[in-house]
Amino acid sequence: MGTIIALGGGGDLLDYVRGSGEFREVHKVVYIGFASCNPEFGYNDMKNDLFGRFGIDVLHLTPQNALNSRELSERLLWDADLIYVDGGNTIQLMKTIRESGLDRVFAEIYEKSDIILSGASAGAICWCRYGNSDSLSFKGNEGKRARVSGLGIIDVLFC
Repeated sequence: MGTIIALGGGGDLLDYVRGSGEFREVHKVVYIGFASCNPEFGYNDMKNDLFGRFGIDVLHLTPQNALNSRELSERLLWDADLIYVDGGNTIQLMKTIRESGLDRVFAEIYEKSDIILSGASAGAICWCRYGNSDSLSFKGNEGKRARVSGLGIIDVLFC
C-alpha cells in the first residue's frame, strides 16, 4: 500500500519526505498542475527551486497530455518516485482527473506501488473522500465553500 502526503499548502515537501526516515530517496517527480490557473509557474518552481536544487528530475503532466495520451500519462506516473498535485481550483482538478481516467491509475498506484502520492490544498483534497473547497470563488462567489468529492483513497473530509 502506498503513502500519501496531504498538505494544507506551502511547506517544503522534499524536506518533509527526506526527513521522514521511512521514505527512500526521491529521484523523479511528476508535477500535476490541473487545478492551477498558471501551471507553468508551479512546474518551474518545483523544477528550479524545490526539487531541482537537489538534482531531482521533475516532469510535467499537462491536462492536454493526460486527456489525449492515457498510455503516455500512465507510463510517466508509474515511473515516478513521487507524484505532486498542486493546488488551485479543486472542482477543475477533479473533473480533469476523472475525464482523463487518472482516478483509476492513482488508485492502482496507491494499492500496488511505493510511489509517494502528495499534494497541497486542492492537490491534497484529491486523495480524500471529500474536501471543503473554495473553488466557487474562482467563478466570482467569494467566500462560498463547496464540498468536492475526491478520489476517496483516504476516507476523510479534508478542510
